[in-house]
Amino acid sequence: MILTNEFNIPEIIVRAMGESYAPQIGRVAVTALIDSPLIRYLKIKFWDQLTEDAGDRLWALLGQAAHTVIQRGRPHDARAEEYMKLPVNGMMVTGRSDIIIGKELIDLKVTSVYSFLLGEKDAWAKQLNVYNFMANYNGIKIESAKIYGILRDWSEMKQYGNDDYPPIPFFEQPIELWPLDKTQSYIEKRVELHKNVDAAIVNNEIKLIPLFACTDADRWEKPTTYAVMKKGNKRAERVLDTFDEAKQWMIDKSKTEKEFSVVTRPGSAVRCERFCVCSKVCPIMNSGLNTNN
Repeated sequence: MILTNEFNIPEIIVRAMGESYAPQIGRVAVTALIDSPLIRYLKIKFWDQLTEDAGDRLWALLGQAAHTVIQRGRPHDARAEEYMKLPVNGMMVTGRSDIIIGKELIDLKVTSVYSFLLGEKDAWAKQLNVYNFMANYNGIKIESAKIYGILRDWSEMKQYGNDDYPPIPFFEQPIELWPLDKTQSYIEKRVELHKNVDAAIVNNEIKLIPLFACTDADRWEKPTTYAVMKKGNKRAERVLDTFDEAKQWMIDKSKTEKEFSVVTRPGSAVRCERFCVCSKVCPIMNSGLNTNN
């Protein structure tokens, strides 16, 4: 992968970001296992063509710095950066947990206030439950799990008069541990998807891509909505899921078309359009490949 530096970030900071390593056939990291298999496919196939700007890695660098500093405060008997491997149906799953203190698995996240307000993220639960299964396989007993979150965009001013806003830029989020048989089933299903990735690469078979195409969740899909707007106002009176619902709301509330209108707010695949390093080489995004089976 080619690292660019569009904004001329000082070299000492760019070097601190470290190198990125291409994923390998037959091996999958936990973070890739729970993520879109198509992204792993595109990274393996086009690694030397992909580009990422150093400016887009700054939040990740902050996360690395926080991990390094917080490791200093761990108890002497804690397991830090525990590297684990798990063979699953011919594929090796690898992962590195942040901290294990006694029988508690802790993962550190440097994240946004928005993530805090949403509560437990699906990806966090999946990640820590896979780590729990791997720890159990490697002889490490886990009884509880939680997220330690540092809020990178917390604002002291925003907490006043807002009971939902966090009082400090930190939170703890307990993660429910699934039964091990449920986690095993989840891992095996994800491994099957990633084995399809490997088969598509080895056999140079693009027709296999629909088997592991991105889901709406993978794309961070934002649906099209319909806003009832009063002429001259910037804020919507109401936002609804369909045009018909918006028109009906106008009728129910006696809103006339002379004063109000329905404005379409087009949906978008937020990750594809703004955050995915593979977007320029994605066959689905760029050529409209049909992913329906």
